[in-house]
Amino acid sequence: MATKKVTKKSNVKVAPKKPGVKKSSAKAPAQMRSFRVAKDPVPFLNFKITLQTIYWTILVLFIIVVQLWIIKTQLDIVTLTETSRIETEMFNY
Repeated sequence: MATKKVTKKSNVKVAPKKPGVKKSSAKAPAQMRSFRVAKDPVPFLNFKITLQTIYWTILVLFIIVVQLWIIKTQLDIVTLTETSRIETEMFNY
């Protein structure tokens, strides 16, 4: 035969549930923020000299000068090798 389980009730009191924050699936609406007047966009073809324009101009000038110096040095080397080749051919006859 089956016996009944006797459950003992304890004298411990359970605290009642406190009303807390309820979770909801819907998001709260965004808070309204004050609007600012936007600046007018600058036209693309406007030219205005700024500090960055000066930096880029100096950089481009430096690059051009260095490239011209390299070309001059290469031409000097070519003329030296050509003259030395011509002189050696003249002395070999």
